[in-house]
Amino acid sequence: MMQEDALNIGGLAIHPTHTKSSSIREYLKGLSIFDGYAFEIDAALNIMEHCRHWLPEEIGAQLSNAALQHNDAIYQVVSYYGAEHLAARFRSDTGVETATDVQAIAAFALANAIRALCGLADHLQGADGQEIPALEYYQMHLECIDECVPGASAWLDPDENEACCKIGDLASAASKQVDNKIDGILSGITRRKELANRDLAITKKALDLYFAGTPFRNLNSKLRAWQHRETGKSLSKVQMGEILKRAGLSL
Repeated sequence: MMQEDALNIGGLAIHPTHTKSSSIREYLKGLSIFDGYAFEIDAALNIMEHCRHWLPEEIGAQLSNAALQHNDAIYQVVSYYGAEHLAARFRSDTGVETATDVQAIAAFALANAIRALCGLADHLQGADGQEIPALEYYQMHLECIDECVPGASAWLDPDENEACCKIGDLASAASKQVDNKIDGILSGITRRKELANRDLAITKKALDLYFAGTPFRNLNSKLRAWQHRETGKSLSKVQMGEILKRAGLSL
């Protein structure tokens, strides 16, 4: 169970409704690879600010901490029975019967934004090979907001409904941005594999040519001619030379 004094983002102890977003961002900015995730961090902090507006001092701390403890259970029910049950389920699971509908919805969204940011902050501290899992964890919590919050506020007064829909829109936009980033990472991985396979094939052909009697000085031109026959295009002399140099097959 998450206690109020145990909550931290990337090693920074925070209060879910009191710690300024600017302070959180300034701390995270000092972690490694921050620049590559500034958009995602700012998006989560922006959602947190919109949620905090509806969580006043006298009840905000109680609601936000209750949401962090019970969010998973609330989401399981809401995802099955519908977003219209969010506020009632929040009050039932947390025992905070005095929470208004908009406060319950805002606390639910805030908890998801905090969890998304926590997962991303862990990656910023240098967890190698965890970029896609970190982004997927971040995105999962944004999708919880987008899926539940606008539908949960449909019958509230216009100002409250508009505010909840805005929170949903912010989460949706950030989630789509993460989709693009993940696609880019996967494309990069695929491209690196293709290049590695290409270089391996060139190295194998270079060895075949060398052992068949081709001197080092002629390998480059013969390989480019071979590659053009095989693929319809060939690397430049300099590019081919770099591959041969890495393979130890150049003068």
